[in-house]
Formats: sequence, structure tokens, C-alpha cells
Amino acid sequence: MRATFEANHSNMSFFDPILTRRILGLSAPVMLAMLTQTLINQVDHVLVGHLPQAESTPGQTALQISVILLWAFGGMLAAISVGTQALAARRIGAGDIEGAGAVSTNSQLLAVVASIIVTAFTYAMAPKLFRLMNKDPAVIALGVPFLRWRFLQITSMVWTASLKSFFDGLGKTRVHMGVAIVMNIANFLMCIAFIYGPDQPGIPVVDGIHSLLLSMFGDKLVHMGVPGAGLASMLSSYVGLFIMLGWSLRGEYRKFHIRRVTNASASTIWQIAKLSVPSGIATMFAMGGFGFVLYVVSRLDHMAGHGVGRTIFSTATSNIINVLQIVFISC
Repeated sequence: MRATFEANHSNMSFFDPILTRRILGLSAPVMLAMLTQTLINQVDHVLVGHLPQAESTPGQTALQISVILLWAFGGMLAAISVGTQALAARRIGAGDIEGAGAVSTNSQLLAVVASIIVTAFTYAMAPKLFRLMNKDPAVIALGVPFLRWRFLQITSMVWTASLKSFFDGLGKTRVHMGVAIVMNIANFLMCIAFIYGPDQPGIPVVDGIHSLLLSMFGDKLVHMGVPGAGLASMLSSYVGLFIMLGWSLRGEYRKFHIRRVTNASASTIWQIAKLSVPSGIATMFAMGGFGFVLYVVSRLDHMAGHGVGRTIFSTATSNIINVLQIVFISC
């Protein structure tokens, strides 16, 4: 018997090319989608960095703090994707088509209700949350309006995560990849329009796009600076949500009945939440770590005697974090 086991064990291959191709086929679109989502923040950071120094230095610090706060709350709720994908994939594997649709129904219901509550709280608390991390008046003046625009996208962010996880559970990982690319293009164009308004950015290639937008919209473009980047990100997030909702209406998904009101189930919502909460808490702690780093660096700026808006150390740290995000977010 032992000889038979050893013979079978020796014939086993630890590398399965078919399974590897399947894993790569499913994961590559997810990685690309996450990378393109990260690029939304990179675009904001780069374009704000080319504003006059009085806006760019405190502005980049404000952006990084805002992104951390957004992900601390919005990212925590977006962890709903963990429970949704696990349950949807499990029911698809069991051949329960309508059961998988019911998971999506309850996930979307939970996403909308929870995100509206959290949005109301964070929008009201934005100034206090910001001052916990940085007390520079220039950073606060630019950061709070930007942060409030970003908090208004929590609903679209979480709802999109709910829909994404349903499609991912079906193995349709390319759906969100395509949506993420469209969102990035929309954000890029709106950032140029809203941040600079009629002013020339002074960036190769971007100047050409800006001239085209200026010829199309003329004097309707207003220089909003840093808050304009927040408005662009919020609007592009809802563009992505509407595309995802539209895609879910396609004929091939009608059999799931994901909009059937009778699907609503407290037990299913509880199952989704129970699976998702640990991931959400982990996200909050991770963002807390980044937030603490920025808090310490802001104190170093203060101890170094840097004047108002001269957040040199904080801005440099924000740039470093943005470079690192390109790597660890996608992976």
C-alpha cells in the first residue's frame, strides 16, 4: 500500500499548466483593473503637482491624506466584495443560478444602505477627520473640499464593488477591467478641465488635450485647483457605476433575477457581512498605518519650522506612497 502511494505521489505534477492559465486568465483582468483604479489617484497627484507651488505642495499632501481617509471608510465598506464573491461563486458552483442572483440583490441592498449612512457621517466629519492628521491651514483649506467630493463617491465605490464581485464570482473578471479603463479616461479628461480651467497646464501632451477641451467648452471651464480633482474623481466613479448597472441589465444576466425584490433576505445579508467584516477591518487598520506615517511626518514639518503650506516632508512622503501604490495595489 505504501509502495502504491509513493508511486502515485512520484507521478503527481506540482505544476498544472491548464490550471495556471485559468488562474492567470481570471486574475490578470483584476490586476489590470486595480492598477487602472490606482492610476486615478496618480493622475490627481501628477496634475496637482504641476499647479503653482502655493497649491501644489500643500495640495499633494491634502490629496494623500484624503485618499487614506476615503479608503479607511469607503474601502472598509467595499470589502463587501469578499462575501459577495465567495457566496456567488459557491452557488454558481452548486448550479443555483437564482441563488447567486439573490446574493447580488442582497449585496447591492447592503452596499447602498451602508454607504449612504457612512457618507452622511464622513461628509459632516470631514474637517475634524482631516485635522487629526494635519493641522497646516493651507493643507486643510485645500483638503477638506477635495475630501468631501471624494466622500460623495463612497456610494458609487461600494455599489460598484458589489457588482464587480458578482461578475468576478461568475468568472467575468473582464467586465470591471473595461469599466475601470473607461473611468480612468473620464477622470483624466475631467481632471484637466476642472483643475486648470482656462489656465494652461504646462505639461507635454496634456496641453494639447487641454486646448481641445478649451475649444469645446470655452469660458465654461473654471480653475478649481485641488477641489476640482475631487469633483472629477467623484463623477468618474459614478460613470463606472452606471456602466456596471447597465451591463448587469444585459440579456445573459436576466436569468439571475438580481433585481427581484423578493430576493431580499436578512440571513443572506448577514452571511455577506460576516464574511466581509474581517477584510473591512483589515483595510481600516492598513489605512490607519499610512495615516499614522503622514501624521508623524506632518509633525516633522512643524518641528522643522516650515511655514504655512510648506509641507515639504509630507509632500515628499505622499509622492513616495503614490509610487509604491502602483506596485502593491495591483499585486
